[in-house]
Amino acid sequence: MYDTVFAVLSNPVEGRETEFVDWYTGTHVPDLAKIPSVVASQRFRCVDAPKRAAYASLVLTEVADVQETITSIKERNGTPALSSTDSIDKAKTTSWYAESVVDVSLDDTAAPDRVLICLDPANASAALENDDQNVLRTFLDLAGATSGQILRPTQVQSRPTLNWTWFCLLRVPDGRVASQQIGTQRQALAALFDRLGANAETRLVAAFAPDTDRLSQS
Repeated sequence: MYDTVFAVLSNPVEGRETEFVDWYTGTHVPDLAKIPSVVASQRFRCVDAPKRAAYASLVLTEVADVQETITSIKERNGTPALSSTDSIDKAKTTSWYAESVVDVSLDDTAAPDRVLICLDPANASAALENDDQNVLRTFLDLAGATSGQILRPTQVQSRPTLNWTWFCLLRVPDGRVASQQIGTQRQALAALFDRLGANAETRLVAAFAPDTDRLSQS
């Protein structure tokens, strides 16, 4: 579970997928983990997502202080302490800081996969504020998840392809199993999104599997 997280969804430039993955796993995530205000950082690879809103990579960096992290990234960016790469398709990248609103744990056992569920902001905010605990439990049931949390973006660092104001992270024992279960529950999931007022064109359900360990300074 995260109290405050820096989330980045991104895609590689076509034809440079290997360079993209190598930079993230071998350089960028370890560099992020060395920033003093960072608690831990981890990269996930997409294993299932709708083509219209697919992202190859998800990086979740837990931070102790947002402003210190923003300042440190700006100061280090492009230096040996935080090198950059042009293998990322910047037009297909979105990043934001978010804080936890509510979390539910049915099983404290660590799970290897997560499912990222993003909601349309137009009407979902009010619905979640009124019933966030039950909404989260419904997502857990639909995905077969052991725990999860709803987070609220506080600062957008790049112009997002989808303008979310809420998103949900679910911890699941197996991302492929979760994707299959979500597939069988598609009508129930669609009904939940509809109840939240989430636009059919902006709702996103995607499964990501870990591609690095959860790296920290300790």
